[in-house]
Amino acid sequence: PMSEVDRKVHMPVVEAAVRYVKPARLDDLLRVRCWVAERKRASFLFHYDIRQAGDGELIATGHTLHACWHPETQRMTAIPDWLAALLVPTTHP
Repeated sequence: PMSEVDRKVHMPVVEAAVRYVKPARLDDLLRVRCWVAERKRASFLFHYDIRQAGDGELIATGHTLHACWHPETQRMTAIPDWLAALLVPTTHP
């Protein structure tokens, strides 16, 4: 659970970007994909792709950059090994 992760390490968003390609409408069913695009010593980058569920038409793309922050020291920290094992960079799924 995220509450357990948050007690060990905070992962604030330090940068976010979105590129809107086409509008989505109320009640549209959308497919959101997210993957780890890059991992560094103390940060990682998620990429996103949002498409219409039916025809797969691209609605938006984006990314968020997250830092690892130690909740007790209130300082940047290296990504813990247990989290690094989950944050395996991949190309677009």
